[in-house]
Amino acid sequence: MRLPLLILLVIAVADVVTGQDTVFYPFLILCPALAALTATPRAVVVVGLVCFPVRYLLSRYDHPSEPLSSSVFLANSAVFLVAIVLCAYQAQLRIRRETTLADVTSVALAAQEVLLPTLPSTVGGVRISTRYFAAAAEARIGGDLYAAVDTPFGTRILIADVCGKGLGAVRTASLVLSAFREAALDDPDLATVAQRADTNVSRFSDDGDFVTALLVEVHPTHLTLLHRGHVAPILVGPSGVRDLDPPAPGLPLGLGLLGPETDTPWTMPFHPGEVLVLVTDGVLEARDANGTFYPLHDRLGVLMDPSAPDHPWSQGNLDRAADRIGADLLGHAHGKARNDDAVVMLISRTEPT
Repeated sequence: MRLPLLILLVIAVADVVTGQDTVFYPFLILCPALAALTATPRAVVVVGLVCFPVRYLLSRYDHPSEPLSSSVFLANSAVFLVAIVLCAYQAQLRIRRETTLADVTSVALAAQEVLLPTLPSTVGGVRISTRYFAAAAEARIGGDLYAAVDTPFGTRILIADVCGKGLGAVRTASLVLSAFREAALDDPDLATVAQRADTNVSRFSDDGDFVTALLVEVHPTHLTLLHRGHVAPILVGPSGVRDLDPPAPGLPLGLGLLGPETDTPWTMPFHPGEVLVLVTDGVLEARDANGTFYPLHDRLGVLMDPSAPDHPWSQGNLDRAADRIGADLLGHAHGKARNDDAVVMLISRTEPT
């Protein structure tokens, strides 16, 4: 509201200072036009009405011999009034659009929270810290997904990536999440959990999307992992950084009919002080200005040095480690927009021994 009044003052001073040979008062129409960008319709009308006497006084100053009733002045005044009305109407349209956008945004955020809620810091006996980097500026979900469930069979964790874009990918993500959350609580076999998610995608994904996935089951002394075409997990511990490549890679969810009937989980020791790092391919495919991919394995050795005093034994340190990885990833990409979502998930035991 201040800017239109400031413009009014500048125009009035410029008109008077430059003398009667220079006419600036027609530019007063800018005042209600600028007000329409941010103010209410009533405020736009007020600005326009304030401009009217200023316009008249400047007109008398520039053309002292021209009568008030001249056809030119009256026509210009009529045009000015019409312009004020149009500006007020435009302000009303803007407010309607902003209200609609706010309502749609509120619904979208609620839907995002239902589909991909923020994970608690502790699930079962496991600490979890997750960072999601959406390719779309205002989105928090896309084709990348994750979940964690405390079950009688251990803490079960899913990280996955839909091979697809747009709303179709979000719908496919919901198919995987719903199947995982239900099956994880019922089926003692991790392979059966993956199979139910595979069936859900095969039956109900209209776009033929498939989903790379990694399922993790955390036990008191070890991990059980099941690979379905996803990025291999990385284990960070006192012995260094180690890629946990699957002994028998599986096909992505939705393509299970093309492979063997059963999946092959494998187990790994998981000790206190070790951190399991799960990511989606958006992390590995982030490029710098030279087109170099993000060197996750090498960077983890620096960002999560086990000898450092803030190695993630506690939840606070685990969160700081996730923040460091996220900041390092964005720094590598120089803040440029990514073409793919990216997820970083860190997992550790709750109590060191």
